[in-house]
Amino acid sequence: MTLILQWNLDGYFKRLPELQNLISEYNPLTIALQETHLRKPLKINPSKYNVFRQDLHNPNNHACGSTALLSSTQYKAQLIPTPQSLQNIAISITIPQIHPLPITVCSIYIPPSHNTNTTEITTLIQSFPQPFVICGDFNAHSPTWGIISNFRGTKKWAQLQKQQRTIHVSTHILYCLLNPISFFSHAT
Repeated sequence: MTLILQWNLDGYFKRLPELQNLISEYNPLTIALQETHLRKPLKINPSKYNVFRQDLHNPNNHACGSTALLSSTQYKAQLIPTPQSLQNIAISITIPQIHPLPITVCSIYIPPSHNTNTTEITTLIQSFPQPFVICGDFNAHSPTWGIISNFRGTKKWAQLQKQQRTIHVSTHILYCLLNPISFFSHAT
């Protein structure tokens, strides 16, 4: 069972055929998407999924950024309110085969131009019920993830190392398979 498929797809409609192929191949229970480039009037209705979106309001009506979570209609999911200083959306999903408690899943996108501070990340994390999974594009680079470091990556890695029970994987597409112990990633 694939629990989470995570992808910064840089445009939902631009990558829809590829997303449909991934859904068909992996049948994920939850899909965390970043840079969906969706606006309020645009509707998406993927078969067998409930859609939770956080669309970025842009005064020019130019689609950019934004995040979404798609959850399998087989399981109960509900939106969790989160601080909105960062582009994020979070849900609580109940999957009894995985965990007796609902699992909080968050999709986050932090643009390269956003000057993120530790307080914003900490406040977001503290808003989640336990257990939780954060999937996203932080635009943070670290040699730990196999790429040239930047200041944001060095700071974020230091922050993440302080957290208990964390698993960190960074690629363009991340498949987290919790069956219940295997994880792998695939870069495109």
